[in-house]
Amino acid sequence: MGMLKVMFFWLSEDEWVEQSNQERGEQSNQDSWVSGIHAILQTEATTIFSETHCRLSSHEVSEKASKCNSELALENAALLSKIETLKQELEASRLKCRSREAPH
Repeated sequence: MGMLKVMFFWLSEDEWVEQSNQERGEQSNQDSWVSGIHAILQTEATTIFSETHCRLSSHEVSEKASKCNSELALENAALLSKIETLKQELEASRLKCRSREAPH
């Protein structure tokens, strides 16, 4: 009976060792899986951050470009108005010169 208990103990210990090794293997597989998922998520997060940053940068650039375009449009309108005024003054000056040159 004592021998039977010892054999049972050894069998149980072997089973325990085998189960322990199996659990360690499963834990190792889970650790690898978790590490892989972590790497994928980290890559995705980096990609999303980069894309968002680029969109924000593009949006900022678009806003600045739009503001510059508006300012340039105002400057162009002012310059066109000034050119038109200068043309009218030039034409008036030419008319005065012609009227002076014309015999009375």
